[in-house]
Amino acid sequence: MPHAARLAELFKSEFGLDTDFIKGQGGILEVKHQGNLVWTNRDNGGGKPTNEEARSFMHKFLKQL
Repeated sequence: MPHAARLAELFKSEFGLDTDFIKGQGGILEVKHQGNLVWTNRDNGGGKPTNEEARSFMHKFLKQL
């Protein structure tokens, strides 16, 4: 399963969020919710988050809303 699809499935099942993915360039991945940047790999050289990392950063972001 492609990484973006795996994240979409995770965010839908864990948080009930529908997500849209826009093709990036150079391996950059950004996760946005309602236009707000939740997470990016821009600063870590294009690394992809594990499911646990993705769950953690989304949970922290949603608590701030």
